[in-house]
Order: sequence, then C-alpha cells, then structure tokens
Amino acid sequence: MAQDGPALTDRLEVLERRIDTGYVIASAASGAGGLVATGVAMYDYAWLHDGPMTTAGVALAGALMSAASWCAKKAKQRRARRQALLRRRA
Repeated sequence: MAQDGPALTDRLEVLERRIDTGYVIASAASGAGGLVATGVAMYDYAWLHDGPMTTAGVALAGALMSAASWCAKKAKQRRARRQALLRRRA
C-alpha cells in the first residue's frame, strides 16, 4: 500500500516533535539529577566529612549537568533545523 504524501508528512512531524520532547525531558531530568547530586555531595562534605563520597557526588553532578547541556543543545539544534525547513517550504 502506498502512503500518500500529506499523511506521511504529518506522521514525520509528529515523530520529530516527540524526539524533540524527549530531548527536552532528558535535559530537565539530567539537570534535576545534577542538582540533587550536588546537594548530596555538599551534605557528604559538610556533615559526614566523607571525602571519597563527596568526590563521587561532584563527579556525578558534573556528568549529569554535562548531559543536560548536551540534550538541551541537541533540542535547540533540532528545533532550529525544523524551523528552517518549514521556512523553506513556505
């Protein structure tokens, strides 16, 4: 069965929006995880005086914040690319 053009285009647009939403959610979740890891690292340092756990918490926070930044950048790039494509079509 052959797919007609507009229906296929609509499906692809929905897929693109879902992928973009996934990047935004991943960015938010990673950022929240990074903030929590930072709080835990501060707790470990201030009250428990546990150096290795503090180091691990800071490393985890850095990795999660880096992942959040990467996901946000990807979402922004995809959004800009989609907007450029829509402008070309118009």
